Amino acid sequence: MITTHSDYVIEQFNNFVRLNSISQDCLDQFNYSQEDVLNHEDISIYTFKKDSKKQYIAEKIDINETGFDEETFSPISEELYDESD
Repeated sequence: MITTHSDYVIEQFNNFVRLNSISQDCLDQFNYSQEDVLNHEDISIYTFKKDSKKQYIAEKIDINETGFDEETFSPISEELYDESD
């Protein structure tokens, strides 16, 4: 289990899922091995949403063979930026 607010980490997870759909030659070309490949059925991704009581609720994010929608995390990044600004 990991937690992150990093767009880079999130995008890399998507890349690892997408590796499942490319040939071994392409994996070799980009210096990846089968150990780097993630099957979307083997992982779960959650985001935590604030409810009306200022508690956080875990919501599962849909993921398929092309990964998951990174836009889910954009509002979180923007909120953190606004808070630090």
